[in-house]
Amino acid sequence: MNSDEAKPDAQVQARGYQAFLAAWDDLLHTSPNPRRFTGVCFFEWDVYMNGGPDDTGYGIRGKPAYELVKRWLQTRLAQVPARR
Repeated sequence: MNSDEAKPDAQVQARGYQAFLAAWDDLLHTSPNPRRFTGVCFFEWDVYMNGGPDDTGYGIRGKPAYELVKRWLQTRLAQVPARR
């Protein structure tokens, strides 16, 4: 939800997600078994399709953090060996 008093700053949120992703990225590259990372749940995916640069909520839909998470997951998926 938006508040008239809150000033949204999607870049601050993106920097927080970038820090999280960088930490996990390091752990995945040093782990002998990268399959141990089985998932993550980012807080509050808005099922009502709210979001965007002016949204002050926690969701990442329509914000720079979404693209960071998307690229990170696509990269991780490409590095996981195929199951036989």
